[in-house]
Amino acid sequence: MPANQATNQIIIEESWEHFDKRFNVDTNVAASTDVFSVDVQAGQTSQLRSSAESFYAVRTSFLPFWTLYIPNVVEFVPKEKFNLDFPTPFQHKYREEYEKFFERYGTHYIRRAWVGGKAMLTFTIAKFAQMSKAEIRRGISASTMIVSGSQ
Repeated sequence: MPANQATNQIIIEESWEHFDKRFNVDTNVAASTDVFSVDVQAGQTSQLRSSAESFYAVRTSFLPFWTLYIPNVVEFVPKEKFNLDFPTPFQHKYREEYEKFFERYGTHYIRRAWVGGKAMLTFTIAKFAQMSKAEIRRGISASTMIVSGSQ
């Protein structure tokens, strides 16, 4: 997921202006130093605009397509490369050796990673349906649980 978004996030806005504002990049944001992402699908939200007063809701999810698992990272690298004279336990005087090691190998490695994509379900709910934001949120959450089979 992009840096500024959470998995299974539900956003409900009471007007098109507020909803549209969430999905358009402001030039001030683009020039800032904060991390942000531009969603290619954001331009498609204009198709959802209703002429009647409506709530606009979106649920962002992550769809895992497959997982990559490496049981033993050392098997993919010649063992001689990991046979280093690495000073342990930690002592500050060996900081230069530690920095060289971390520069070459990093500080962490992963053994499992999910590969997938982002899905956005977007809804337009007319206000004359007399549903509250809480009811809309419960409906979106319930429909997602049924689809995923995690009742």
